[in-house]
Amino acid sequence: MKKPILLSLFILASLIYSCKKGGVNPKETSPTISGSYKGSVNVSLNGTAMATLYDHIITISSGSNSSALILNTNLIQSGAATVSGNTLTIARHTVNSNSSFYTVEYGTGKFNNGTFTFDFHQDIIVSSTNAVGGSGEWTGTMTKE
Repeated sequence: MKKPILLSLFILASLIYSCKKGGVNPKETSPTISGSYKGSVNVSLNGTAMATLYDHIITISSGSNSSALILNTNLIQSGAATVSGNTLTIARHTVNSNSSFYTVEYGTGKFNNGTFTFDFHQDIIVSSTNAVGGSGEWTGTMTKE
């Protein structure tokens, strides 16, 4: 009984911690996508709605090449994404690990006439079984400021 409770607490703590990380590259070379987007973010843990973040800001800057973007979401640890046309992709990748678990993040987004709609994910994977021990999801629609 203690293990599920401890795992749930650990997952929640990991998700909260990840909300505090992030950096931003100040380069601005793509005026159509780069900029600050403001709106509401719906937060779910293991498929259950947990909270809504109002007036949240995500900053998007140009990266090292024409398809790379730098994200400052204050939601997930990932800061790198690619864009093709109007679609943003955060490729599935590991952001941290230890002997008990590892954390993977991935996501997608769409840009349309100054609006950014996204779906970001963070999964805690139990190393011994490779099963998902917990999952966070952030979804939202934001308007470019």
